[in-house]
Amino acid sequence: MKSDNQIIMPFKLITLAMIYMTCLIAANLGAVKLFSLGSLSMTSGIIMYPLTFLILDSTAEVWGKHVARRIVWIGLAANLLFILLMQAVIHLPPAPGWREQSAYAAILGAMPRIVFASLSGYLVSQTLDVTLFVTQTKKDKRKKKNYGCAAF
Repeated sequence: MKSDNQIIMPFKLITLAMIYMTCLIAANLGAVKLFSLGSLSMTSGIIMYPLTFLILDSTAEVWGKHVARRIVWIGLAANLLFILLMQAVIHLPPAPGWREQSAYAAILGAMPRIVFASLSGYLVSQTLDVTLFVTQTKKDKRKKKNYGCAAF
């Protein structure tokens, strides 16, 4: 028996939202690591970040634009919380035998700059993606899955 205040959350929605948050935070953490592909150098976050668009498009298709947009805003809050928590961890005094403090602080200390620099781009790109996906899906009379906007 459920009460009037009980909210039923679909398991698939919770799973997709958690995978989205994991990819989003991992992309910002991975952005600290640069790699080369031929003559191009890029951040490792580029590998994970496109997955967020596919997950968000799937969410918008099944649960609607309002749910997908809410996940975008929760993702923003999750990123900010992650930065705050990591900054607290960086500033904890290291154990006497631990010699990795400077490397740890150098790597994870760069995250706030990366995340703050990408916040506006994140909000614009994710919100625009949800809007374009929903608009394009409504126009598609055949009701097939349309993930074209995630390719850009």
